[in-house]
Amino acid sequence: MHVVVRLPTKFHDAGVLSRALAAGVGLATTRPDYVSDPPTGAYILSFAALEPATIREEIRRLAQALG
Repeated sequence: MHVVVRLPTKFHDAGVLSRALAAGVGLATTRPDYVSDPPTGAYILSFAALEPATIREEIRRLAQALG
């Protein structure tokens, strides 16, 4: 399972993804899923194999990484 989220941020997609990776958070951009005019700031969070406490912790770490 996954959820698509829009994140208002001052970083470009590459910056968001690198900060997420550095924080240990699995995140992917939705840009490859569009034929044309992909939105910026839209990401896929996968959570199927995670416990609720782990999901909350990863969201906390992502928020901290994006400050």
